[in-house]
Amino acid sequence: MRLINDVLDMAKIESGRMTLQVQGFDLHRMLDELAEMFRLRAAAKGLRLTVMRDPDVPRFVHADEGKLGQVLINLLGNAIKFTQAGAIGLRVRQVATGVPRRLVFDVRDTGPGIALGELAVIFEPFVQVDNVRAVPDGTGLGLPISRHFVRLMGGDLTASSAGVAGQGSLFVFDIPVGTADEADLTDPQQPVRGRAIGLAAGQPPYRLLVVEDRAESRTLLAKLLTQLGFAVRTAENGMQAIQVWQEWQPHLIWMDMRMPVMDGHEATRRIKATAQGQATVIIAVTASVFEEQRALVIAEGCDDFVRKPFREDEIVAQLVKHLGVRMVYASTASASRAVHDLHSGFELAGLPKRWISQVKLTATAADASELLKLADQIGDDQPVLAAALHTWVDAYDYPAILAAIAGSEEIYDEYAEPG
Repeated sequence: MRLINDVLDMAKIESGRMTLQVQGFDLHRMLDELAEMFRLRAAAKGLRLTVMRDPDVPRFVHADEGKLGQVLINLLGNAIKFTQAGAIGLRVRQVATGVPRRLVFDVRDTGPGIALGELAVIFEPFVQVDNVRAVPDGTGLGLPISRHFVRLMGGDLTASSAGVAGQGSLFVFDIPVGTADEADLTDPQQPVRGRAIGLAAGQPPYRLLVVEDRAESRTLLAKLLTQLGFAVRTAENGMQAIQVWQEWQPHLIWMDMRMPVMDGHEATRRIKATAQGQATVIIAVTASVFEEQRALVIAEGCDDFVRKPFREDEIVAQLVKHLGVRMVYASTASASRAVHDLHSGFELAGLPKRWISQVKLTATAADASELLKLADQIGDDQPVLAAALHTWVDAYDYPAILAAIAGSEEIYDEYAEPG
């Protein structure tokens, strides 16, 4: 099913129906969102992800935001998929300051690399080099689509590699952009409140169903939602989704559209055909880059639409929009406010002083791996606290962790373990 849909997408591109949609947008925000989007996926494989922009890269630009974003998503997704150890990096730099300006985007990894003889064919449709053939879910269309988008935007996409494991590959493209003012933005962004780290107190339990055939994506989304404090179940295809929905009655379903056995389109139609199903929120999850896909899934009964790979803030926004949930947000710039929001200093009073002392020691030593282990130890009993620790460790904000503990010392001292 995924291959069939990708072929249809490629056919739309080759038919000439793809045009530029130039608009003003916040490039810096896009890069920040990309870093957030791939943070969990990279961390799950033990990879270091860096997204950098040179100081002279303009913030507000005129370009095709959708196509630029999709190219970067494809390249970063491939880099993470095929890299088993080391790091992934995206750098943006300005090479021409005239009118229009010209920006260069580099995506580099420390994966197995690409043999010299295969570099010439990787942009051909349906070509998968040896390293890619080991991954079962590739279709061989991501790079051709990406190059087409870049050329449509006025640039070109190239690849280079030493062909040696560990030295990885480098994908580079450049595009012209116009400069814009914040007032030119077609969709001004709202101020960012920070990362959601848990459900606010005093709400009923919410049941969420994640339907996705790819184990990595399914586990990733389920873990995120569980850490936020939701009850979560999963299904691998539409048939299983209908069974879980009938037995468990989730409040909201994250429905992948492309799955074997029964796809998300059919599962959505069957659920929404019932009176009971009308009360269930279904969010379509799809990798399609085409806007008409949104209209299709809405017509089939979905309540909303998100693209893969998902962003945490977008997932949270959908939950707030459709379920009316209230979330607690943590800003790394204001640790004291986050502590207050998390109900008396993350409710450290209910935790052993030995554990709290260990967190303090490891945060002082900036030991990320040990801090994550300590967070996981309390994940079942204190999901909000565990999620907050993950948030700050991922941001390398050890001072925020120490500030949270210091702000709650009077609480955990009162409940210190005897001896």
